[in-house]
Amino acid sequence: AASDPLADLKAAEAALEAKQYGVAAKLAGPLAGRLPKLADYSTWILASAEFGLKNDSRVPKILEAVWTNSPSSPLAAKSYLLAAEAYRENGSPEEGLQILRKNYASLPQPKGDLALALALDAVGDETTAASYFQKVYYGFPASAEASSAPAELTRLETALSGDYLPATPGAMLGRAAKLVAGGQIPQARRELEALVNQLSGADRD
Repeated sequence: AASDPLADLKAAEAALEAKQYGVAAKLAGPLAGRLPKLADYSTWILASAEFGLKNDSRVPKILEAVWTNSPSSPLAAKSYLLAAEAYRENGSPEEGLQILRKNYASLPQPKGDLALALALDAVGDETTAASYFQKVYYGFPASAEASSAPAELTRLETALSGDYLPATPGAMLGRAAKLVAGGQIPQARRELEALVNQLSGADRD
């Protein structure tokens, strides 16, 4: 007897969460036809499993079914990010950058800006990449994405040398204000103390 497609969908999701990518892909593969109203979910699971299996070249093609889903899928934004990462891993960051730029307004932040920074860096646009890493670091200080930005910014500052555009005083003070608002008082204090010698005039005051 044929298995229950909803049960298979749940099993595929559980396998994906358990990083059993081969099992997830096998279960999710046939489900788009068996559960047409949930095809975007099963397709997302299949694409995520293929990405976990390092089959990066397959991922964007699979995800096209999510982008073209009607009505618009709630997984569309996540699928843009996954496709961009797959393109970058597959050595085609230009394709991923195009997807991110085309759908920028729908990307969740700061994940979208971090994905753009990585794609821009991969295509050699280090100056613009630095500006997006700054947006992540200064605009979303409490996010997980911000934790990877300092190392990238240090690397790009060295690579760009005199062409590197430092963050504005407003951005630096804004980051400290966000840390205060988020209750990260010791971190905010350390950063504000460091800014005293960097700023002047009204910003220093």
